Amino acid sequence: KQASKQASKQASKQASKQRNLQIEGLRGLSILIIVLYHIFDRYQQLYLGQEIKWMNFWGSLGVTSFFLVSGLFAINNKTGHGIKIGINYFCKRFLRLWPTYILALVVIFCITHLIPIADRTVSFHDLMSNTVFINRFLSIPYVDGSHWYLSTLVTMFLIVSILQAMGIHKKPLSYILWLFLEMIIDRLNTREIYPIGGPFIGAFCAGIALMRLIRGWGEESQANKILWISIIPLGTIDILLGWRILAGVELFFCIVIVYMCLKEMLPLLAIKPLVFIGTISYPLYLIHQNLSFVIQNILSEKFGYSLICPTIAFVIMFTMGILVYYYYEKPIQKIFNDIFSQYDDVNKS
Repeated sequence: KQASKQASKQASKQASKQRNLQIEGLRGLSILIIVLYHIFDRYQQLYLGQEIKWMNFWGSLGVTSFFLVSGLFAINNKTGHGIKIGINYFCKRFLRLWPTYILALVVIFCITHLIPIADRTVSFHDLMSNTVFINRFLSIPYVDGSHWYLSTLVTMFLIVSILQAMGIHKKPLSYILWLFLEMIIDRLNTREIYPIGGPFIGAFCAGIALMRLIRGWGEESQANKILWISIIPLGTIDILLGWRILAGVELFFCIVIVYMCLKEMLPLLAIKPLVFIGTISYPLYLIHQNLSFVIQNILSEKFGYSLICPTIAFVIMFTMGILVYYYYEKPIQKIFNDIFSQYDDVNKS
């Protein structure tokens, strides 16, 4: 038993060394500014007709950072391609997102029906549609508006899995074509339907390019290096055209920060509180918006609105994020990791 514990500790230390703690801290900082924006500023915009102007860009900045970081780890250096590998790639990422997402959907749906809030209560049919991430294909209302990020991310992973099945996921021209197609669709799009991801693929593709330039530089031909480099300004143009000038500036800023994190130049981001928040970022993101609005509505009706209302809501949401991570997401993901590791072992043998 003692030898087993020591081996477990050594494996844990090794995994910690392999993780880039500055990237994890950046995740923590990103989710923190998103949650603070929604709870403190967005609530006031929607229900009080006022705002905290200096917080207005926090939400888009945090989301841009998340998509960029997701792109960093969207492809790996392993060789091989084919339909089975593409399906395996997509299933791993889908099952990483889906179980906790379903829990959040059910909880938010039930609470917003018990305690309705304006424009935030959807039908059971909408709930069923939400479970399979098809909202942005069909313009279906979200159980929680912040979940648009998930359906976008799943679409991005689906496209990368198709590229992997075709064996072109490491070809920069694949992502350049994707970006150009998105720009054309955005120009024609009048109903906010995004079949291939939407404008934020600019950040996602820039993340893929950045990682290839840093980790795969030695593998690339001179022509490919130029093409990978070109994806970064193209991604910035895409997000700029799809949203606004500030979004392009935010992406450029995030690229600089992420590059510095990959080079481990920002040790301040590796502090334990930010790394911890990065660890629980996914469940915290899923549950924080509508439930915090419900809490603020209740407090405002009883005591009148003050900054105490969003502060209490933030503390409750943060606590719930921790509980969901340790008692639901972490155990569920361990089961899926064991299943996929056994599947990989069988394939290797």
